[in-house]
Amino acid sequence: MESSQSLPKPLAPTLRIIGATAITAARNKIMGMGPLFYVMVWSSLPLFLLMSVMLIYRDDTELRNYALVGGAGVSLLFSMLYGAGEILDSERQRGTLGNLFVSPGPRYAWLAGFQIFNLLEAAFSGMVALVTGSLLFGIQLDVNPLSLLVSLLLFIASLWGFSMIAGAIGVAIRNANQLSNLLFSPILMVAGAMYPVDRMPEWLRIPARCLPFSYGMDALVASVTTGASLASLGHDFLPLAGFAIVLPVLGIAAFNRLERMSKRTGSLELMS
Repeated sequence: MESSQSLPKPLAPTLRIIGATAITAARNKIMGMGPLFYVMVWSSLPLFLLMSVMLIYRDDTELRNYALVGGAGVSLLFSMLYGAGEILDSERQRGTLGNLFVSPGPRYAWLAGFQIFNLLEAAFSGMVALVTGSLLFGIQLDVNPLSLLVSLLLFIASLWGFSMIAGAIGVAIRNANQLSNLLFSPILMVAGAMYPVDRMPEWLRIPARCLPFSYGMDALVASVTTGASLASLGHDFLPLAGFAIVLPVLGIAAFNRLERMSKRTGSLELMS
């Protein structure tokens, strides 16, 4: 209690909402699937990805290492983009989405709480792939911790803002989950997840460089596989930082707009 009182008054309740929501999401998902089956599912997915990468790029070490880290980045991308739609649609189907929107806490706080657990799942999946690839297949990793930390912070902020925008639009059209599914495939194509953007055809590079995903993937791969410094990643960090500032602002604005619309029309729940 004393530690929370030392925090600024607007911040302490928000952090408690985020933490409580994350714990509730973890408990519901793990107990719903069963702890053993849950661990097996989230361990098998990265191992299958690792085997696929080793088979496809067995004769190209550079692309093999790129795709391994990029695959871990896909877990992050998927958890943030799909997670927002899944969260919103699940709450709608349970009839609790309206209650969340009329609760006194910030709307982005409970969504962030749900997504924190999604991020932990993605981090676990990525670590399993990287550690297994290093131990069993001799994949050489050269990690720059500071570059990796900055890459993750900027990339996650960009993804969170994008998911907030997509989630708000999805709720407004009453199908957030399907909107996320629709967006994921084209985003994956231009994200540079399994193949570097600079090796793509020119017509794919243009949309790839207009979105934050490829910059985040490039920075993650370089910071994990080549030990790239902050200075050497400036060409990725600069645009990524812009996205990390602009997209969360737009995402929060979109959710605020959705809140006002929902209070005016009362159209959040399935039964309304």
